[in-house]
Amino acid sequence: MGKKALPTVVLHNKRKPLISFKIDKTEIVQIVKVIEKNKEFLPLALHGENLTLENLQTWFNKRLIPKDRENRSYVLENHQYFLRTYRNFFSLSDQYWVKVNTNDRWSKLNFFDNDYCEEVGKAFFGDWEVDLDKAKEVYSLEGDPENWDTSNIVSFSPDLTTNGILIKKWKKEGDASYLYKGSGINIDQEPLSEVLASMVLKQLNLLDCVEYNLVIESLQICSKCKNFITRDTEFVPAMHIIKLFERKENEDLMHFFIRCCNEYGIDGAEDYINKMVYCDYVIGNNDRHLGNFGFIRDANTAEIIGFAPLFDSGSAFQTKSNQKKEQVVYFSEENKKEAIKYVEKKYKNKLPKKLVCSTMERIINTYPTLDSDQREQLVKLIHNANARVKKITEKEISPPTK
Repeated sequence: MGKKALPTVVLHNKRKPLISFKIDKTEIVQIVKVIEKNKEFLPLALHGENLTLENLQTWFNKRLIPKDRENRSYVLENHQYFLRTYRNFFSLSDQYWVKVNTNDRWSKLNFFDNDYCEEVGKAFFGDWEVDLDKAKEVYSLEGDPENWDTSNIVSFSPDLTTNGILIKKWKKEGDASYLYKGSGINIDQEPLSEVLASMVLKQLNLLDCVEYNLVIESLQICSKCKNFITRDTEFVPAMHIIKLFERKENEDLMHFFIRCCNEYGIDGAEDYINKMVYCDYVIGNNDRHLGNFGFIRDANTAEIIGFAPLFDSGSAFQTKSNQKKEQVVYFSEENKKEAIKYVEKKYKNKLPKKLVCSTMERIINTYPTLDSDQREQLVKLIHNANARVKKITEKEISPPTK
């Protein structure tokens, strides 16, 4: 008996077909056809000569739960049927999806306009909250979960297409979706850091930033934020644009990014990245990388319409016991110095004279997982951030020499 032929499926952006390919579960085996008239709607990282089988697979893998996601082994052992339900690959970060059957429709399946199953996310937080009966009801499944036939499930959960190693889950509240993100095994302070960072960034008022709040979810302290992507937009990570250009010898990432934006026709890159690097300097965030800053693209026109708000600052204000031992730093000390000078020159009079720290101190002193030493360190870090702001706002400008 011959081997079963692999299905040919079509990658779409909303209702626009982009590229057809053969797929084996999550492995892309062959590109069949590119729809030339819609090529501009392809992911930015796949434009031009970058549209190769290898690059398509790399882009595709970024849509999947990473192998190092915390509690993934637990879910594989106890709820592996959830991880067998990849099919259409819808996401809450963009409008890409895979059409498998001719009756699949973006309008009926996307997570912005339609409900989704929240049981996948719950499984990563602990199975005491997983409601298998709800999953059965939504998807007309029968019998023991181990024997579920998930091959015909059209769409399941955005938790299957959300990257990052921390446990997280999406919940729909009214018409909006919110991301709940827990702590790391080795760094239990990240929800608090995320909230403190957003409070400082809001006071600095240099860039739009995502607002985070502290909540208890699934018996864990989590940060909670509203999705900043809508049914008509998509997030484009910075790594996508730098894939389109050749980096010069000895060109640092900051200036390479600015040049890429200028050559692509995106205005304001120098201003944006200097303010971003300065903001990260103030909050002590060394985990700004090519996947957690970037652009907002209009999904209907494929045009870049602006820079994404700052998000994912959970590595800010880390106490000594919570600092990561090995960390790639993308922006150098020289970049920080340049950003400080840039902000001082252009935005000194727009910065707050000082940070209001009292509310942040109250949050730190009531955060239940911190010991007294960590609380003391965190309060000092908040005051260090304030001092960094005041270093500019209280600096006397020398009168011009005659």
